[in-house]
Amino acid sequence: MNFELHTKRLILRPMKLEDAYGMYELNLPEDVFLNTGDKPFKNVDEAKTLILNYDQFEKYKMGRFSLIDKLTNDYVGWCGLKLSESKNEVDLGYRILPKFRGNGLAGEAAEKCLEYGFNTLALKSIVGKATKVNYPSIAILKNIGMTFTNEFIDHDTVCVEYSINSETWFSRMAHMNSNTKQN
Repeated sequence: MNFELHTKRLILRPMKLEDAYGMYELNLPEDVFLNTGDKPFKNVDEAKTLILNYDQFEKYKMGRFSLIDKLTNDYVGWCGLKLSESKNEVDLGYRILPKFRGNGLAGEAAEKCLEYGFNTLALKSIVGKATKVNYPSIAILKNIGMTFTNEFIDHDTVCVEYSINSETWFSRMAHMNSNTKQN
């Protein structure tokens, strides 16, 4: 599937082989393992293998998008929706390279993915999960309108789940649009 979504500062597009080094770098920081449980790629070739075998877009019309800075064309990270058939849920996930963190890019991309999920895919609800101590990620989930729904243990780590349904999303968008028109 070859399509793109755009925000003010980002291009969201399916992963390409040229993203492999960025993806490799993305999994190197220790906080990634601590906050996600994902092990780092051993080398760039492992990232390439993941990209070559990634079939979420073909199967479900959703997946993890590569995030590309519009001005510099730099790889920023990834963000997107992932269907878990076994849990019958769609999960919003994101990961940003450390040098791009703290300037709202993850939230900007996450908002766009919610918009895509509710407007284009007509999803009923979307969840977001984080370790209980991943305060920046939890702040993003709250800022995009998700509310706390559950606390759970995953791989001996306390995690939290936030969610938003389509009704809440559309209500939030209508409210934001009416505030924009008033200003």
